[in-house]
Amino acid sequence: MPTPSDAEVIADVHVATWREAYAHLLSLTSSRRNQLYAIYVFAAHYGTGVGQALFDQTLGGGAAMLWVAKENPRATAFYRRNGFRLDGVEQIDPYTPIITDARMVR
Repeated sequence: MPTPSDAEVIADVHVATWREAYAHLLSLTSSRRNQLYAIYVFAAHYGTGVGQALFDQTLGGGAAMLWVAKENPRATAFYRRNGFRLDGVEQIDPYTPIITDARMVR
């Protein structure tokens, strides 16, 4: 049974296997091969550093991209503090068409 001390190794395996499985779908010309898919934290834990710890363990520094709900100022501010900027590209999530996602890069 995994324990919290196994989290970093499990995350590394998850990322490596995902990249291998989807390498044929990724643009090889992009310098931003690292993409953050999601970080979710219960509201009771906002501001405690939990989200930052998850971010640091999964993505860290370097070139990367992510999609954020355009109307989520808390998330956008979090990613800006971590060096991301909006690049002007937006998309509508087909499963939640009331949400516009905005791409952020660094």
